[in-house]
Amino acid sequence: MNNNDKIADIILQALHHIPDYLSIRDNILTPLKIDVSDKEVMLIRRRLAMLDLIEEQEPNSPVSLIKITPKGYQAIEYFGTYEAYCKEQKKLATSEREILYLKEKNIRLKNLNIIIGIISFIAGLLLSTPARNILRQWLVSDQ
Repeated sequence: MNNNDKIADIILQALHHIPDYLSIRDNILTPLKIDVSDKEVMLIRRRLAMLDLIEEQEPNSPVSLIKITPKGYQAIEYFGTYEAYCKEQKKLATSEREILYLKEKNIRLKNLNIIIGIISFIAGLLLSTPARNILRQWLVSDQ
């Protein structure tokens, strides 16, 4: 887990315990004696907001207060940490891609089965006794 992910986890953990608007710097990082640049704080905050884990009071302000969203609360409640949440989201995305691939493959197999069914039906018709008799009469009558 990189440093930004650790800080994101600390932020989410604090917001999980205090589900109200907080200042990242004043209410979370400074009391824990964590020194991070404003740029890094802004990047972490933006990432958490894009994932809909936090809500920003003033998105364009570098000192905006933030609050955990229901999705963010559930992420910590279900997975325990930001890192575990991210890993689970990656697994979910991989599973969804695999399911989509299998659905596409299944559609191809169904189409192939339909084509084989049609060919079998036509072959069965042509090889049936009544069809052979009709073909034989048709061929004999042309001569």
